[in-house]
Amino acid sequence: MRISKDEYQILVDSNGDGKPDVIKTVKGDQIVEVQSDRNFNGEVDLVQQYSNGVLIREIRDDNFDGRPETVKTFRPDGTLAMIERDPSEHGAIMVVEYYDEAGHMMRRDVRKK
Repeated sequence: MRISKDEYQILVDSNGDGKPDVIKTVKGDQIVEVQSDRNFNGEVDLVQQYSNGVLIREIRDDNFDGRPETVKTFRPDGTLAMIERDPSEHGAIMVVEYYDEAGHMMRRDVRKK
C-alpha cells in the first residue's frame, strides 16, 4: 500500500485470516517501522521503529490489553540505552532503567504512584 511518493507499507497475513499480522512501513529503501499483532486479535501489540536500518525504539504490549508495558530505546549503534516499564500495568511508566554501551544496567529509577 503506497502512503506517499517515497513511502509504502507491506502488509503480511501470516495466519491466513484475512487481516494483516505484520505491517512494515518502508521509506525510500529502508524499513522505518514494523507493527505486529503477535496474538492475532487484530490489535498491534509490538511496534519497532528503525533509523538507517537500526532498531531505535520498541514498544511492547506483552499481555495484549492495548496498553504497552515496556518501551525500549536504543542508541544509533543499536545498543540498548533505556527501558521504561509499567510493571503494575496501570498505563503509566513507573520504572526507568538506564544501560551503558556494554548492556549493563547503570541505574534504575522507580517512581511513586
